Amino acid sequence: MFTKPVSITGNNFFTTVPVFLTAKAKGVHSYKISLSTIDGEKNIQNNSTEIFIEVTDSKLKVLLIAQSPHPDIAAIRTMLDKTSQYQLTVAYADQFRDNLALYNLVILHQLPSGKSSEIIKKLQVAQLPYLVVLGAQTSVAEFNKLGTGVNISQPISKNSDVYASVNGEFSLFSVTDDMKKMIATFPPLSSPFGTYRADKEVYTLLTQRIGAVETGQPLLYFSNAGNIRKAVLAGEGIWRWRLNEYAQKESTVNMDELFGKIIQYLIVKESKVPFRVRYKKSLNENEQALFDAELLNPAGELTNEPEVKMVITNEAGKEYSFVFSRVANTYHLNAGYLSPGKYSFRAEVKSGDKVYTERGEFAVNKLMLETTETTADYGLLYSIASSTKGVMSSIPDISPLVKAIQADESVKPVSYYHTTLSELLNLKWMMVILLLLLSLEWFLRKRSGSY
Repeated sequence: MFTKPVSITGNNFFTTVPVFLTAKAKGVHSYKISLSTIDGEKNIQNNSTEIFIEVTDSKLKVLLIAQSPHPDIAAIRTMLDKTSQYQLTVAYADQFRDNLALYNLVILHQLPSGKSSEIIKKLQVAQLPYLVVLGAQTSVAEFNKLGTGVNISQPISKNSDVYASVNGEFSLFSVTDDMKKMIATFPPLSSPFGTYRADKEVYTLLTQRIGAVETGQPLLYFSNAGNIRKAVLAGEGIWRWRLNEYAQKESTVNMDELFGKIIQYLIVKESKVPFRVRYKKSLNENEQALFDAELLNPAGELTNEPEVKMVITNEAGKEYSFVFSRVANTYHLNAGYLSPGKYSFRAEVKSGDKVYTERGEFAVNKLMLETTETTADYGLLYSIASSTKGVMSSIPDISPLVKAIQADESVKPVSYYHTTLSELLNLKWMMVILLLLLSLEWFLRKRSGSY
């Protein structure tokens, strides 16, 4: 499908090769990328890899309406440009005249304000999901009228700097440990000062922290009031978060992933079918294949009375049968670790006189860490040795390791012994020999006339 010669200019060589392929059909597709071998190359296992790409129907249109120019706008554009799934349009509140029905998601930056009432009315009529980013130009009174699930009581019209803390009980989507650690180091956002009162239907991902004090007030939350998915980031300045992560790791992968998950959750339409299965469409071979299922009864209530069965089929056509476990009023299945490759599944449940079936595809990616990373990470080894009060030495100069072992009092030859007492009666073979000897003695004495 694609071939290009690559000229390697040195031992530490890096290059980017753009590849454009035609997406002919939607679904999960596998592609193999390989390099030709050279003479004398010892490790050829890392010369090829297989990737899986999901092809969706079309691009989703995102509209960002801002009160005024702001660095956050460039940050949001950059994060959405990381994937070709979204098409972003930026407009300002005093100039916007477009039809909201043309878009799948709306982002309101420092809105609503006193001059955005018409936009808010159109947004509510269009019944579109939206993300609100609060800032210094936001009208808190107008924001409270939106019905996002949180009401802000603001005695003084001002903003305060707040840090972010991750809520461990958040369940709408997963947050990696690396992302949690990175969020804890992010600089503060400028958030409207006041008391935040949240409804029960609010799902809080990030809470506000002022200095070392955890306020518990929502900073980033989600709600589904009125069957419209909404999210609110109660602070401006996410551009600082991206710069901060890049300064620490020379990458913005965590920030891009976090924002991508926010947009994905908001933009995906909630399925109205009675039976649905949620799963991860791409996972590594060291990850377990997890599935969650929901079943609605005719009254629209969650139920897990019927049994849900699933058949997973690999590329060779081999089938694996599973039965979902019941958890609360939903279903859960842990299919365990699967070999790398592309899989399809069929989940089925019978509710009343109707049978519901859902099908899907997912891919398991192969990990080749040992073959792709063939150079020892001395920084990591030194860090492990230091954190465990150990010593790191190289082969040419191993004397520090020898001295450390000799100086360590815990490194000594140790002898162990264990004493047991056993009665003679327990040694059956010894008793047999004694009986035989006594019998022999008696016979010899009898024969010689001693008795």
